[in-house]
Amino acid sequence: MDGIAIADPAIDLAWMLNGFDRSLRRTVLDRYGPTEAVVHRADILHRLGPWWEALYGIQQQRADLVSSGIQGIIERLSN
Repeated sequence: MDGIAIADPAIDLAWMLNGFDRSLRRTVLDRYGPTEAVVHRADILHRLGPWWEALYGIQQQRADLVSSGIQGIIERLSN
């Protein structure tokens, strides 16, 4: 992954590597060639996504976001 980054590239890759079909993951890894450390951080960030959603829902008093966040937490912990 050459070039200048403003933020951690793992943030951008988290959903691309984990939110779609596994064949896209292989394509992204082959095309962009992120380091193992970036891939590891992307995987962790993806697993943490629902926690952030639930927290934001609590802060904004949005029961729908709390509920969907908790559902996502349960789904990702079981994988």
